[in-house]
Amino acid sequence: MPATRGSARKASSAAPARPRPTLPLMSFADYLDALVRRSTKQRDPEKTRPLLLAAAVRFSETGSFATMTVRDVVRLANTSHGTFYLYFSSAQDIAVEVLSSFVEYELRTLPDIDKERHPFEVRLAMVRWYQQSFRANVGLMRNMVLLSDSVPEVAEIWRRRGKMIIDRFLDYYRQRYDVTPEDLNLLRIAHHAVGSMSDHSLFARYGVHGASETSEERDEDLLIELHATLSYRAIFGVDPPAEFLDRSARFVGLAAKLR
Repeated sequence: MPATRGSARKASSAAPARPRPTLPLMSFADYLDALVRRSTKQRDPEKTRPLLLAAAVRFSETGSFATMTVRDVVRLANTSHGTFYLYFSSAQDIAVEVLSSFVEYELRTLPDIDKERHPFEVRLAMVRWYQQSFRANVGLMRNMVLLSDSVPEVAEIWRRRGKMIIDRFLDYYRQRYDVTPEDLNLLRIAHHAVGSMSDHSLFARYGVHGASETSEERDEDLLIELHATLSYRAIFGVDPPAEFLDRSARFVGLAAKLR
C-alpha cells in the first residue's frame, strides 16, 4: 500500500520525538474532534487531517473499513474528494492511518506505573484501562481485529499495540525485580497468553466477530477485577492480597474452597 503523505513527512524529520504527556482516556473520535475545534482557521492542515480521520472513525462505529469508500469519508467530513486526496491516496490508506494513529493515541493514555505500587494494583489499573479503552473505541477495535487477518499493515499495527502494552508491564518488572533477559522473555510470552483471555472476553462482549454474547457478564467492574485476579494468579502463582479485592473477593474464596 502506498505511504500516506503524512507518513512521508514523519519519515523525513531528523529531530527525535520528545516524550509527550499522558492524555486522559477518552474515545479517539472525541480526541480528534478536539483537535478540529482547536483550530479557528477555515483552511488548516492541522484541522483538515483530523477532520478526515474523525470521519473515518465515525464510519467505523457502524461500518466496516473493508467496504468503506472515499465517498463515505468525504460525506461524513462534509468536504470534497479533492481535499481528501491532498492527504490520503485511498480509503484503505486512511483506514490504516486511522488505526495506526489510534494505537499511538492509546499509548499516550496508558496509565503511569509506579514501581512502588503492589503488582496487583498495577495489573488492576492496566486491566481497567484496557477494557475501558476497548469499550470507548469498539468500532475501531472491531475493524482492527477483522482487518488484521487480511491486511498486513493492520496485522503489524495489532502486533505493535500488543507489544507496547506488554512492554509497560516489563518496564515495571525491570524496575522492581532482579530479572534477567531470559526472565523477561518468559514474562512476555506469559503476558501474551493472558492478554488473549481478556481479548476473547471483550470480543464476545462487544460482538467483534458477529452478534454479542448474551451470556457474557455485563458488570464491567466485576469483569475488570476478575480479569486482573486471574492474570495475577497466572503470573505470580498466588491469589492477590485480600485488601485489594472488592468485587472478586467471593470468587477468590470460592476458588480456595474448590481446591
